[in-house]
Amino acid sequence: MDRCQRELEQAVSDVLDPDGTLDALIEQARGRYRKLAEDVQLVFTKHLETEGWPPSGGLANAGVFDRFVAPVLGQSGRGGALFLVDALRCELGVALQQQLAEDEAVELLAAAAQLPTITSVGMASLLPGAGSRLYLARQDDALVPMLDDTPAANLAQRLDVLKKRFGDRFEALKLTDFARGKAKLPAQVDLLVLRSVEILLEAHDKQGRIVGEAKAGGPVNPATGTVTLQPGQSRQVTIRMQMDFEGKFRLKALNPTTLETYAELALETDYAV
Repeated sequence: MDRCQRELEQAVSDVLDPDGTLDALIEQARGRYRKLAEDVQLVFTKHLETEGWPPSGGLANAGVFDRFVAPVLGQSGRGGALFLVDALRCELGVALQQQLAEDEAVELLAAAAQLPTITSVGMASLLPGAGSRLYLARQDDALVPMLDDTPAANLAQRLDVLKKRFGDRFEALKLTDFARGKAKLPAQVDLLVLRSVEILLEAHDKQGRIVGEAKAGGPVNPATGTVTLQPGQSRQVTIRMQMDFEGKFRLKALNPTTLETYAELALETDYAV
């Protein structure tokens, strides 16, 4: 279901339909998806209330590192690459597994996400020892994931946890640098973390409410709504505004994990609702 929805949005962004001939059909398909997703969520929520979370006997995200990554690092002459990808939906994981399986044997396992399912908590749950040491603390009206007494809410803090645990056996690189062969990996490194650099584009009104987002397709990832750029690279991105909005707004380029603002523009719509 999610795969079909993603492929639909990709097709919508690619199709040329200046007269809006397909608008009614597209909205009907979106409406059916939303209705089906809502029905599935209601059933899921009822089971969640009865059985709790995570499901007993299953694999949880908080146990992934200790169960799968740590044993590999303990073997002489072997190392591992850990990809930390935010907002990688389950169906995208299946698609990735199918592509990789064309060249090598690949095992795909499902793990229960750590609640609440926000980036800071989800990423912290993938750190070593998270199964027994991770908890949430309230700081300034915000929930902060902690490993023992160490905060692990942002990228720098999580990388610091790994650096303290593995020392010079650990290295973190940008995925683009690694893929292009620009980065040299020290011989003693057993654990390599590859991270992607993405930009989230949002339009905000004067109250700070989101009134527009990057339209899926082209350089915009249809699953995450983010754009990946290389230094010095420029790309044209279409911003899809809410149908009932007109007036002044600020277009912001954000870090999709921390929501830090990289840059922003003051703009105004040239249409009337």
